Amino acid sequence: MILNSRASSFYFVFPKGFFPEVVVEKYMPYVKSLQTPFDTLTQFMNSTIQSINFPGMSMGSTQQVRYLGKKVVYKDATPVQDLFNQEFSVSFRMTDGFVNYWIMLDTILNFQNFKNEQLYVPTLPLRFLNTNGDILVTNNFENVIISSISDVQLNYTQNSPQVSTFSVGFKSNFMHIQLHMDQKVTG
Repeated sequence: MILNSRASSFYFVFPKGFFPEVVVEKYMPYVKSLQTPFDTLTQFMNSTIQSINFPGMSMGSTQQVRYLGKKVVYKDATPVQDLFNQEFSVSFRMTDGFVNYWIMLDTILNFQNFKNEQLYVPTLPLRFLNTNGDILVTNNFENVIISSISDVQLNYTQNSPQVSTFSVGFKSNFMHIQLHMDQKVTG
């Protein structure tokens, strides 16, 4: 089999309802005024997603000392869910006027407000695609909280056009990995 030189990809978007209605009402007039109009604030924010990291896994071990000091190592009894790093981050390409940063910051402030009874953000699906764009694996991050937002570097001497980014950190309590290998894959 000859491997395709085109990279495999992923598909990650924020689901409907991720951005609170108060934030949507505040920023939709600006989003509607853009040359490339978006129907929803979610579509606008999803268009600025640049990357996401999939959490790694770390397996521990248990050691037992046997007769004459021989050390024997066994696999740890930690549940598989807890072997995965619970943290992941999403990077965004900064938009004109840092608008997507302010949208995300308002969303985080709304989420952190103690008057907001919502414990978790909606389930965040991350789909892994093959070179044909077929979904091979879906990972659902469930019971997710927003844990951080990066700083923004501002510099008067930086006037040349370049891509600036910021990232938002999340912590997930559960990950459900679903394989789609049994479905027909074309190509």
